[in-house]
Amino acid sequence: MFCALKLCKTMIGLPPVRTLHRAFPCRTLCETTGENSRSNGVSGNNINSSGSTSHESCRGGSNCSSDLTTLGMGNGVKACLETKSGQRIEIVQGDILDEDVDAIVNPTDKYLLHESKLSSDIMNTAGYLAKRQNEKLILRHYQIPAGSVGVTTGGFLSCHSIIHAVTPVYNDGTEEELDYSIRMLRAVLHYALLMCHDKRYFSVSIPALGAGCNKWPTGLCCRLLLYTTLTFLADHPLTPLKFVCFTDSNPVVVTTFVNEAAELRHPNLITTETFFEKLPKGADDDNETT
Repeated sequence: MFCALKLCKTMIGLPPVRTLHRAFPCRTLCETTGENSRSNGVSGNNINSSGSTSHESCRGGSNCSSDLTTLGMGNGVKACLETKSGQRIEIVQGDILDEDVDAIVNPTDKYLLHESKLSSDIMNTAGYLAKRQNEKLILRHYQIPAGSVGVTTGGFLSCHSIIHAVTPVYNDGTEEELDYSIRMLRAVLHYALLMCHDKRYFSVSIPALGAGCNKWPTGLCCRLLLYTTLTFLADHPLTPLKFVCFTDSNPVVVTTFVNEAAELRHPNLITTETFFEKLPKGADDDNETT
């Protein structure tokens, strides 16, 4: 067995996210909303039924300010990270279904069966149209490989789109299997963020992808998600995506996110502000609950 936490902390052997396109032929699959837009690939703008582009209806309504100081910082916010490239990352304890963002990320399996509680809740709340578009994705592609994403409408949710992220199962049996698992988790988050970038979304909410059903150690999972997000934002300084929110209802997962954020070192990170006392170091490293 290999020490995954040490491997991830030093980021030894991990290629830049931009190389993942060549290393893994992952895909972005789309069932867009609106009468005038339907595509098998990634579209530059998501045209809604009113004819406006998605970035015009950013977090807080269509007239919201682009000044990040006016956004977020609600009662559930436990940490805030400011980046050199001008974006904000927040860690929030709460229900992702209540997030007022352009897109939410839904962790799922390659057949889009949505068997986990979180994934099932997202689809049941989104309603018939989202489920119908989900079925069309599977009918067209049969399955979506790990590390890839598919997109459907947000339906009755407050978001424009649901990004279905096919999250890999954690495997540290050999060094190669562990390396592959880490690359796939980074890839699926990279493509989810890239989808938001290409659709010109302003905000996205993401759960702890991989923790729980996919058996990722919570500490390793949170560290990879934060590091990959900071790297993506550094590589895309002019992206319309300005607000990334990691949301979970489990206080242990949220505290793990805060602990990892407080210790994280990244060239794109300016400051990290936390709003509650951290857990004792090592208390959450092996926790797998979501």
